[in-house]
Amino acid sequence: MAVQIDISGTDTQGRVFLSWTPVPATARLVGGGAAGPLNIVLRSTGAVGGLLFDTVRSDQGSATLPLVLPGDGQPANFWIAGEFQKPSSSYGDAVV
Repeated sequence: MAVQIDISGTDTQGRVFLSWTPVPATARLVGGGAAGPLNIVLRSTGAVGGLLFDTVRSDQGSATLPLVLPGDGQPANFWIAGEFQKPSSSYGDAVV
């Protein structure tokens, strides 16, 4: 069982370039095996670039977001944005 995260605006190489403006995203279970809902926590783990998460579009996101993923693979919606004053400096340094 794995968690698949899809973020609006992904380019053809699978990269996402986030700004301070939140964009919609989803997380869902893939690969089966879950008998019921699974609790996860999204967090910003990159070395440099900071990310913020929220369940609604706002400017009040946080560095972590607890989500409940349905066991049937249906997506859970959230919003993601770059964190003010924690910019990315190269590809791949902001990680969920």
